[in-house]
Amino acid sequence: MKTCQKNLSLKKRIFILFFCILTLMVCAYIFVITRFITQFTQKQLDFDYNTILSEASDTLENILWNLTLTSQQLLDSKELLKNIESYLSTEDLLEKKTAIMKC
Repeated sequence: MKTCQKNLSLKKRIFILFFCILTLMVCAYIFVITRFITQFTQKQLDFDYNTILSEASDTLENILWNLTLTSQQLLDSKELLKNIESYLSTEDLLEKKTAIMKC
């Protein structure tokens, strides 16, 4: 160790010390920034994912509600039911066409 110190001048030893400290600081900075960016991105992705799922769920509930209301309106109409029954029961194409036109 003594021979190593004799071969290196004070200027070189200070340079090596500063270089090591600078390298450690850069590594620590990169580690902290990377962790911060990763956590921020993960939180943002989770929030966006939950928002998209919430919107999709609301849209599906709205569609199902509209379908429920539509089906209730269709089932309440007796004449419409008669036309649909006549369409399904008949074999004649002309009668099927007229049953469809009545709907």
